[in-house]
Amino acid sequence: MTEDIATAGVLELSGIDESGVLIATMDNPPANAMNRALIRGLTELFVDLASGTDAPAVVLTGRGDRFFTAGGETSRNSRAPRHLS
Repeated sequence: MTEDIATAGVLELSGIDESGVLIATMDNPPANAMNRALIRGLTELFVDLASGTDAPAVVLTGRGDRFFTAGGETSRNSRAPRHLS
């Protein structure tokens, strides 16, 4: 389930809180830009949630004090996977 999501350190799943809500934190400094690893992790997370995990909701947040996310990473190596473009 959600604990098996491999995200190369860019998405931290803090676990399900006392009300059953899963806390997911994007952690891709300096601006939590969306790159392939983060998109893959979020996709896996939401597919897992849709398939009936115990969490009725998820809170998606960004690490740091300036950005939730600054948008997509613009480097040539970080294009969105074909199924998301």
